[in-house]
Amino acid sequence: MKTLLFITRILLVVFVFASCNTNEIEAKAKINERKLIAGGKLRITYSFETEGKLYKDSIEVNNTNIPNDSLKVVFSKDNPNKHKLQIP
Repeated sequence: MKTLLFITRILLVVFVFASCNTNEIEAKAKINERKLIAGGKLRITYSFETEGKLYKDSIEVNNTNIPNDSLKVVFSKDNPNKHKLQIP
């Protein structure tokens, strides 16, 4: 019985560490420019920095009410160029 409990604890610890080890990083992207474009859309130009390197990109959204000057960006540790901007 003690052996079974011990193995269960070890598996639980391994599972917790494996699930916490994600490859995604969250950072704040600063909005550099907002511009209304055709069709009532908003083009947001933003930038974020990771490991001393600056990344710039833009996105067109239907939501023209973005009250903050920064947004959360989620990207892969291996490839920050492949990122997702999280817009409220």
